Amino acid sequence: SDGRFRSADPNGSAPYLCRNGAGSWAVTATTGPWSLGDAACSAEFGPGFALGVPLTARDNAAITTTTDTWLDYAVVGGTWTPNP
Repeated sequence: SDGRFRSADPNGSAPYLCRNGAGSWAVTATTGPWSLGDAACSAEFGPGFALGVPLTARDNAAITTTTDTWLDYAVVGGTWTPNP
């Protein structure tokens, strides 16, 4: 909600920040654990939407939510990274 990333229990419940291939962002009304993000995004917004993470300042500026959301960001090989 404040533009900062935070670690949270992946089994907790939050809405999902979704993105499609065209760069459109949306936040689900659905909440749930992090692992269901891709399914929730495509179910709510259609094919092509998946759990996303802002990678640039332009991405971050395009997101207009005041709610804490799940992002597609995870520890991979011991390093925080956008989830492949």
